[in-house]
Amino acid sequence: MAEDHPDVRVCTFGYPASKFKKWIKKELDIFELAKLATEILCGKGVCKRPIIFVTHSLGGIITKLLLNHCHGSSDEQAAALAARTLRVMFLATPHSAPPLPQVVKKELPGWSSSHITALSGETTVLEYIRDTYGKYVASNENLKNVAYYESQKLSGVVQVVPMNCANPGISGTDPIPIEADHINICKPQSKESAIYTSVNRHIEQAKKLAADTPELSDHDTQIAAEGYSEKADYDRRDLWEKMNAADRENRYTYANSRQNSFARKYMSLGLQPGTRSDYDLLLSEVEQRFQAQVYFPLVCKGATEEEIDNAVQEKVIEPLANKKIGATTFGATNIQSAIYFLTEQCHIRWDTER
Repeated sequence: MAEDHPDVRVCTFGYPASKFKKWIKKELDIFELAKLATEILCGKGVCKRPIIFVTHSLGGIITKLLLNHCHGSSDEQAAALAARTLRVMFLATPHSAPPLPQVVKKELPGWSSSHITALSGETTVLEYIRDTYGKYVASNENLKNVAYYESQKLSGVVQVVPMNCANPGISGTDPIPIEADHINICKPQSKESAIYTSVNRHIEQAKKLAADTPELSDHDTQIAAEGYSEKADYDRRDLWEKMNAADRENRYTYANSRQNSFARKYMSLGLQPGTRSDYDLLLSEVEQRFQAQVYFPLVCKGATEEEIDNAVQEKVIEPLANKKIGATTFGATNIQSAIYFLTEQCHIRWDTER
């Protein structure tokens, strides 16, 4: 999807369960997760441009809570996030309580959790979220909701979110069936898959609406200027620690040389806002491509060093090399240097241990 929409900034929100347990020793409830997501998105400047949410399962509930929380908020950034949301796409999100927990506990015990319990017919939390979200939807004339549900049973046992539960109860939003189970509905096999084609169509529609509605964007702020001159607040390890943790210590000398070269050039551009903006755009695109094409699908899943290196070359370096970004054309070495600079600045990493 990121390749089909190079003009769109793609962000992901989620957490690996194994790391999450180490962090907090218990599950955050969905209301806490929504508040956390709000802070992260606002901190990343997502509220400054038109927004499209593509959500799966519980992620759709968290997104509704997030937007409910932001709507009417006294926090200007949070309020802007709600106001600039143009599409919310729900992939197998239960908007009303499915008869799920009893089946899951019996047939798929590994799925049982406090989140599953919250979806049971014994609670009214989903109805409350649905009703509150409906009020937000009514206030945002630019917002369109799209809902999908799985038509196949998970592990041949249970249809986790059937059609009636996938209905968000919003006028004009009828759930669309997708020939997949609850897990694979968000994993299209190709760009020809029904879910990919549909989501892509709605993204195109939202982009056109955004282009025709300039007041949706904050033109006083350079969205690409992520503050790359400052280290990110998370994972404050330096370049050596990150390379060593990823068993790439043999590359440290070269990586450090490249990132230092890039840093000197980047920092010297403070009085040249046009060129500095081009570098910010480059760094933003490198970060997005690395996260979407390398880190989450490969590093997080234990891919080999060769697989990761090939992906960096094919998915990050080659698509950007000799491509004009703004008024500047960057070579392959510039792209590689930018990757190591972002590693040093704590925006990307090569391991999953933190």
